Amino acid sequence: MKNRVNRTPKNIKVLREQSGLSQRDLAKFLSVKESLIAEIEEDKHTVTSDIIDNLSALFGVSPETLQKETDVENKVTFKLNTSKLNTAELKAISAVNKIALNLQFMTQLEKENPS
Repeated sequence: MKNRVNRTPKNIKVLREQSGLSQRDLAKFLSVKESLIAEIEEDKHTVTSDIIDNLSALFGVSPETLQKETDVENKVTFKLNTSKLNTAELKAISAVNKIALNLQFMTQLEKENPS
């Protein structure tokens, strides 16, 4: 049996860094303490499904991608100076990404099950 490694913490850190966000930015976005983000990235704290859903939307990846066993890459790159984004703007980016991910999912379903 293959030994599965939990890659979610590393994937969160990689995507956060690719997006130019700090642990503080993620903590504010998620309304949690900054120390929790550090613990998650160090695999010292379990990642809840709510956090996975919120971060996957923010980073523009599916929850499954965020949890996959191989390296992830952020397909959605911020064209803005992320150091100047506030929590409301991060939530707006997350909402737009969630719409895009849902559209992508629905398009894939339609391809798999044509009428």
